Amino acid sequence: MRRSVIVYIGCPKMRDLEEYLNGWGLETESHTLELNFQEIKEKLFELVESRVNLLITVGGIGLTREDVVPEAILSIMDRRLHGLEFILLCDDDPRIPILRSIVGIRRKTLMITLPDDLNMIKRMLDRARKSILKALEVLEEYEESR
Repeated sequence: MRRSVIVYIGCPKMRDLEEYLNGWGLETESHTLELNFQEIKEKLFELVESRVNLLITVGGIGLTREDVVPEAILSIMDRRLHGLEFILLCDDDPRIPILRSIVGIRRKTLMITLPDDLNMIKRMLDRARKSILKALEVLEEYEESR
């Protein structure tokens, strides 16, 4: 079973999100952090090194000075997946396109930053589900062929 981790940053845990990802066939665990760049960067790096398949952050991707999650995740990312970012952000809800959501990989881990609103998260993930699952499959196959 694929392992996913949700890191809630500066926001409360969302039990519904964890159940939602379990419905995708993902074994999900969660952590909480405060909005601190160095702490976020270190924890995300630690989680990727623990061989997680999907790492999702929730919160900290807005327009304020305190929203440092995109910068933290970019600092440890190997490659960005701009197509997946585009799929996540294309929406008629005017709040979604101004989010600074980032999608990319480090080694074999797919990393996605999401807002702290469950309804927006579900809309975004529903739209990108097939692509996310395909990316996870490709990353697993790549790792196995090495």
